[in-house]
Amino acid sequence: IKAPTPEQIREWNERVVQITAQVEQEFLAQQQQSDAPTNQISSSSLPQQPPTKKRRRNNNHNEPKNATTTTKNDNYIPAGYDRNGNQTSSYQDSLPIFLKFASDGD
Repeated sequence: IKAPTPEQIREWNERVVQITAQVEQEFLAQQQQSDAPTNQISSSSLPQQPPTKKRRRNNNHNEPKNATTTTKNDNYIPAGYDRNGNQTSSYQDSLPIFLKFASDGD
């Protein structure tokens, strides 16, 4: 792989400056059309994404620490039971017989 020549670097730098100027011009034109302050980007101009679990979780951090909300976990699964409410066996009991004996050190 060859390093770029000084001429290629100069051409690339000029292109970056052109693209930057174009983006700035488009941004200013959009701001003038919307009559919004030029130092802020309106949220309507940003692409909207559906909230992910992490975003929903982080939105709860805005609540005050002394909020008096009660939470109830309806999806609580007690130890020793699966999601259907059936009693589960231990991991060691679920192993094939030869691995079960090997796990005991025999």
